[in-house]
Amino acid sequence: MTTLSAWCRGKRIELPVADVTRFVSGDKYVTAHHASGETILSIPLARLAEDHPEFIRVHRGMLVRRSCLLGIQKNPNDNWEALVTFQDQPVPVGPTHHAEVSAWLNQRGAA
Repeated sequence: MTTLSAWCRGKRIELPVADVTRFVSGDKYVTAHHASGETILSIPLARLAEDHPEFIRVHRGMLVRRSCLLGIQKNPNDNWEALVTFQDQPVPVGPTHHAEVSAWLNQRGAA
């Protein structure tokens, strides 16, 4: 099993990547969201995208686990958003990532 190392409250922890639903980029750090909560990482989002193909970039600051994507739709403001399993609200899909997300969902038969 692949894990990510992180510091949490002065202690080094190992976070199983299989538990992560999404990575969200902040100012200096990336937050890994998982069933147990959130963990701050000092790994760049671009590196996480390269190292973990089970995630897809939906926005410049967010990677989502592919298996958590349910579909894609346009909102009333004519922006794209992805329906996801981990929350009731959709997440924004950036215009430069729409084609990749749509293609992957079409390939999977979910769009």
